[in-house]
Amino acid sequence: MTNANNNNHKLKLSRCQRIRSKSEFAQVFDSKQSAANNTLIIYMHKNTLAFSRVGVCVGKKLGNAVQRNRFKRTLRQAFRVLQHQLPMGYDYVIIPRLTEKPLAKKYEAALLNVSPRLVKKIERKLENQSDELD
Repeated sequence: MTNANNNNHKLKLSRCQRIRSKSEFAQVFDSKQSAANNTLIIYMHKNTLAFSRVGVCVGKKLGNAVQRNRFKRTLRQAFRVLQHQLPMGYDYVIIPRLTEKPLAKKYEAALLNVSPRLVKKIERKLENQSDELD
């Protein structure tokens, strides 16, 4: 196997790494842990898996079906490229904000900016809950 093929394999986003069902999306939204910047909104929820999963929600105000699917593909691409740099063991639901054009580099920068803040927020909440139980 060549080095190029090996790198492509590492960056693959398999079916099990995607949030697909309504109940999985609801679980992430019900955790009410979110952070945002001017590019996107991220909801996160701690999962019991050794890897992170991603789901994308794109509202109708972002355009017709073709445009919305472009946003989804671009966001999944940004997650796929950064999946090993982002905190592991979380479910991510990403909602893009209205922009002129979906750009993967812009989404990658936003993911790297927002996700660490959100992880700290989730960890503080978990610590507070464990303190209350003691």
